[in-house]
Amino acid sequence: MDTTTNPSANVKKFVFGDNWYAKLAERLNAAIGVYNSANLVVTPVAAVEKLSGNQNLLTIAVKESFPLTPSRMEKTSIMINNNAAGYYSVGNYTVFVDIKGNTQVRDIFVLR
Repeated sequence: MDTTTNPSANVKKFVFGDNWYAKLAERLNAAIGVYNSANLVVTPVAAVEKLSGNQNLLTIAVKESFPLTPSRMEKTSIMINNNAAGYYSVGNYTVFVDIKGNTQVRDIFVLR
């Protein structure tokens, strides 16, 4: 998903803005799976590797960012069935991932 590669650039403009901008940023980020709470920005990303048979390797990474501090990345890999959807634990977060066509990520978001 191209929209999840660098959503922080859009979020930073609105984190310290007035309430209207904060609400707009929250709605935009919800569409791309970003969780923004106070100054914390959590961005999930997933990739699927097609294996033989009906199994695929799902790799999920969650990037945690605070302003003015280095980012922290949690990552996990899980064997899944083709076209699977489910909730997966990645570090301190639970991430929902829906896979389409064996290797396409249809939807991804962090549960709040």
